[in-house]
Amino acid sequence: MGEFTFKRLSDLEDAYIEQVTKLFVNGFYDELVQISKDKQKLIRLFASSLIKEHFFVALDNSQVIGITAFATKTQASQIVDKEVTIKEFGNMKGRLLASILNKKNTHIKGNQCNIEKVATAIEYRGKGVATQLINHILSELPYDEFILEAIATNKSAVFVYKNLGFRVYKTRKQLTFHEKFSLTERLYMKKNRKVDEALTSK
Repeated sequence: MGEFTFKRLSDLEDAYIEQVTKLFVNGFYDELVQISKDKQKLIRLFASSLIKEHFFVALDNSQVIGITAFATKTQASQIVDKEVTIKEFGNMKGRLLASILNKKNTHIKGNQCNIEKVATAIEYRGKGVATQLINHILSELPYDEFILEAIATNKSAVFVYKNLGFRVYKTRKQLTFHEKFSLTERLYMKKNRKVDEALTSK
């Protein structure tokens, strides 16, 4: 594993927002393509949406090489600007898109933290960036339980999460798009800090 620096986005200059947004769009393009195939349009859409206090980044010198975010019961990690969606997609589609993207997440409980938007730059994959970044979040945030979601076919991500102590507690079928539509399984995983502490104390 390489030695990287980890920071909250809110502790960095605004110039880093573009790097984070590009990495987010590239990392989740297979899903975001359902919104638009135009990466620049997606970058413009999401650049203003980041809640900087809820994003963590991995840095190699000044290059953003990994990102992740967290949401709680009271605060999302992203809130898209309706005016931006209208400007990029027109009045009707823009309003509908803002409503869908800003839909409140109701499954997060008060003592939980939802880890999301985990992405690593292609040239840094396999070097432990995601593992170190998530470990950093686990050590920085005070929540009792951490939850996340993963597509079952993303075996490398599932492997990382299981190695970090996350366990599947629910699954559901999901329609995904990767060159063509297909049915896959979405895994819901969690890690309970108190349970882990109890197990390590035995």
